[in-house]
Amino acid sequence: MGVKRKARQQRGFTLMEAMVAAIVLATGLLSVLSLFAYSLGNLQMSQEDLIARAKAKEGLESVFSARDSSQIDFSQINNKANGGIFLDDFAPIYDPPGADGIANTDDDSNSANSQLDAIVLPGPDGILGTLDDIRQPLTNFQRRITLSPVFLTGTTTVNNNLRLITVTVKYTVPQYGTRQYQINAYISKYR
Repeated sequence: MGVKRKARQQRGFTLMEAMVAAIVLATGLLSVLSLFAYSLGNLQMSQEDLIARAKAKEGLESVFSARDSSQIDFSQINNKANGGIFLDDFAPIYDPPGADGIANTDDDSNSANSQLDAIVLPGPDGILGTLDDIRQPLTNFQRRITLSPVFLTGTTTVNNNLRLITVTVKYTVPQYGTRQYQINAYISKYR
């Protein structure tokens, strides 16, 4: 009597199963890659947002500083259309902001030492503050300072001792288009 051995059937992956597994793996990798690209875009946008916030605060501080130093009187803290010194529309951001030192006024671009504001990055040596630092002008940023009247509570009478300052910074991010950051504050005639 012969012993019949049952041959073990070894079963491997079929071509179809291997192809389905490859498609699932490729889909997963493409998802991770698109998430990575999205994250890099948001990282770039967050840097631009941070710069916009800082430039808006600088514009606001410039108005308060001009008032506090008595460099200008309260009637001049207004837009040009209303008899003040501040430009009515968006303008490039200069550093320093003209001879008067006040942001968004006529003399910003006319001053001999004014140039477009920039961020400074460390150069090839990786150390900030050395001669090889890289200066990137903020050509995609513009700022507008708008001053609006404030009305006495419950009336249509203008409060001549108070104004609303709105500083808006507009900038362009390549993948996201034009964005804006805005900050508001009140300024009074009194320090």
